Amino acid sequence: MKPGPVAEGMGVLALALAGYALIFDDLAGYVVAGALLVYLVYRAASFLKRYTRLAGSLALSREVDKKVVRQGAVARVETVVSYAFQSGVAVQVEDLLPPVAVLDQEQKTVFPEPGRAVIRYRMRCMAPGETLFGGIKLTARDPFFSGSLSFRHTDLSLPSVAVVPVGQAQSGPASGNWLGDMEGGRSLLFRGQETRACREYLPGDPLEQVDWKLTAKYGKMYVREREGLSGGAPMVIIDLPGVDERLSKEEISRYSLAATGAVEGTYNKFGNCPLLLIAGGGVVASVPLESSEDEVFGALTAVRPTERTSLLYRYLDPLMAHLLLRKAEDGPRGSGTFRENYSGTLHRFRAHSPDFPFRRQVSEEVRLSEASSVHLYTPGRGDGSHLVQVVLEAKQQGLWVEVHILSGMGGVAVGRELGACGADKVEEI
Repeated sequence: MKPGPVAEGMGVLALALAGYALIFDDLAGYVVAGALLVYLVYRAASFLKRYTRLAGSLALSREVDKKVVRQGAVARVETVVSYAFQSGVAVQVEDLLPPVAVLDQEQKTVFPEPGRAVIRYRMRCMAPGETLFGGIKLTARDPFFSGSLSFRHTDLSLPSVAVVPVGQAQSGPASGNWLGDMEGGRSLLFRGQETRACREYLPGDPLEQVDWKLTAKYGKMYVREREGLSGGAPMVIIDLPGVDERLSKEEISRYSLAATGAVEGTYNKFGNCPLLLIAGGGVVASVPLESSEDEVFGALTAVRPTERTSLLYRYLDPLMAHLLLRKAEDGPRGSGTFRENYSGTLHRFRAHSPDFPFRRQVSEEVRLSEASSVHLYTPGRGDGSHLVQVVLEAKQQGLWVEVHILSGMGGVAVGRELGACGADKVEEI
C-alpha cells in the first residue's frame, strides 16, 4: 500500500504542526497534528478493508482463440474480470502473460458496467511447450492510498496453451504406407496420398481433414497432415481486383481480409510465405521463399483495386486443347465429320498459340517457391483466362490447387471453369 498525494500532503502538514507545537509549546498544535494522523490511519484501515474485499471477490474468465498455436504465431485473448464494486475506489486490472509470451498488441481494458472489466490483446508465444497464464494484477486507489497485488493461483491462470515448434507437426497415432492414407494402419481413407502424421486441430484447418475416429477416441480434434501438403509452405497467389469490376466497399474489404489473412496464417505457421500478386495477365509483385516478414507483409499493401494492363482473353493452353480433344473423342459425337472438323480447328489454334511471358513467369515463380500447394485468391469477375493459366501451371508441376473466389454470380461461373481445369478445391469467400 502506498500513500497518494493527499495523504502525503496531510502527513507533511501534521509533522509541520507538531514541530510548531513543540517549539512554541502550543497545545492546539498538538491536537490538530494528532487529529490529522488519526484520520490518516483511519483512511489507511478503510482502504485496506475495501481492497481486501476486492481481492476476495475477484473472479476471472479468459478465452484464447487458439488453444494450440505455432511457435511465434499470434493468439488473441479476451479476459473478463468481475469483482465487488467499492464506491470511491478506482480499479485497474492487467492480465499477466504466460512466461513464454510477449505482447503483440497493447492490452485494452473497458469497463462495461461497475464491477466488471474486459481486457483484450494479442500475444506471441515464443517458446514451445505447454504453458499457463501468469494470473491477474489488481490495482486499486482512492484519493489517499493505492495498492497493487498480483494473484497467481491456478484458477486465475487458465486456460493452458500448447505451443508447437515451427516446422514440426505434432505426433499422432496414425501412420501411412504406399497403399494410401491409413488411419492407425488399418482402414483405407484416400488413394494416391499418404498421411504424414496426425496433429491437433488448429483454427483454420479444413474440416474435411479432421480425423473423426481419433477425435472421438481422444476427446480432441485431430487432423490428418497429408504427405503432399507437408513438404513446405503453400504458395499464395492473389489476383488483384480490377478498377472496372465495380466491387462494393464491403466486397473489397472482405476479399482483402481473406487474402491477407491467408498470408498471415501461412507465415505464422511455416515462418515463410511465397507470395505472387497478379492483375489479369500481368505479374505485379513477387515475394520469393525465405523473404523477411517486412517484405511479405509490405507487399500486401498492394491488395486493392488495380488497373489491369495485360489481358489474355480466352488464351487456349496446349494442355487444355488436348483435354478438349479427348472430351470430344469420348462424347456422343466423338467420331465422324464433327470430330474431324473440331480436331482440325483445335490443332490450327494450337499451332498459333504464342508463349505468353505471363505463363513463363508463373511457371518459374511456382517452381522456385518449393511450395507444397497453391492457394489462389481471386474476385472471380470478368475474363478468367489468366486464372486458367495459373491452375494449369500448378497442376503441371504436381501441386494441390485451392481456389478462393469472392461470392457472386461471376464467381460461380469462374469457379466452375477453374474446377474443370483441374483445381482440387473451389470455395467462396
